[in-house]
Amino acid sequence: MTSFPILTYLLLATIVLTFCNFYFWFSANKKKAFNWLIFSLNIYLLLHAIFVFTVRHFFTQFIYFNTVAPFVLVYGPLLYIAIELIRRNTIKRKTIYAHLALPSLIWFACLVLIFFYGEGNGFYLYYNIVLALLTPISLIGYAGYGISAILASNSSLKRYKLMVMPAILLLIFMSLISIIVPIYGDKLLSNAAATDLISMMIYSLMFATSILIFKYKTSIVFNEDNLQDLTVETEEFVSPAVKYERSSLTLQQLEAYKQSLHEFTLKNQPYLDSTLSLNSLAKLLRMPSHHLTQVLSTRLNQSFYTYVNGLRIRYAIQLMTENVDMNMSELALASGFSSKVSFYRQFNATKGCTPAAYKKSILK
Repeated sequence: MTSFPILTYLLLATIVLTFCNFYFWFSANKKKAFNWLIFSLNIYLLLHAIFVFTVRHFFTQFIYFNTVAPFVLVYGPLLYIAIELIRRNTIKRKTIYAHLALPSLIWFACLVLIFFYGEGNGFYLYYNIVLALLTPISLIGYAGYGISAILASNSSLKRYKLMVMPAILLLIFMSLISIIVPIYGDKLLSNAAATDLISMMIYSLMFATSILIFKYKTSIVFNEDNLQDLTVETEEFVSPAVKYERSSLTLQQLEAYKQSLHEFTLKNQPYLDSTLSLNSLAKLLRMPSHHLTQVLSTRLNQSFYTYVNGLRIRYAIQLMTENVDMNMSELALASGFSSKVSFYRQFNATKGCTPAAYKKSILK
């Protein structure tokens, strides 16, 4: 057993926190592809932590398992898939398979090494060389993609910036470790304190990842914005002209805000984010939320949810013609609705028929 207790505590904390994340996952919207991705990442992180803990404490004679297991190669592709889901609300399966193909191949080679060859032979040497080269290239490449995606003008991704940026930093940090370890491997192995320090950094990254997932899951479960589909307007109707008669905004300012709203939604499609709220859209537009409400009410004669759901319905109709193979659940999620039920309800209220009936009519 390791002489550095904090390593054990970090691994156990990661395992406990990932189990907590499962609880919050069952309380969230499991129909969203992004939530399924987070669920998969949480499982992978749990398996990683259990594997390391088991080897370090019960199979010390096979401690090299920890160095040859290519766990980190999967984190880059998972980040890529997450970013694509945030940006586009959908991703093709063949794209997922393409990005996970190389890690899967390396994992297969790892299992062959463990079960058929063992430590200290030619296959072990070649495997470690390949792993030492691929790991930093993969991590840096995916981290670079994440940075370029954030710098691009994409409102949906910027909304998740506080979660994506730490994940990118984790990849960069892991890539630095993957470069340092092969270069100074002999010196590190001969120095127990240095080895423990490297291990502590890696396990700290795993724990930090579980914290990110925990933070995301709790924000989803307890975020009132997710109740938007259940929102019922109960306020007594007041004419916009009367309601905003004391507003300081001029007609020119209202028109400028309206134009800004139109251009932003056309370019960035923020309505594809199912958690979009009035406040979050106002922040993206850099205008006070009450000004946005006034623009929607006086210039478009719509409430926020009517406006957003109208854009989602329009986008769904576009998808119907461009992607005829998409089923209604996929169509709902890709259009920014949080569920198939809310999609059907809003579509029927807008078009007077179900999405399936509408799709059938336009494809005749």
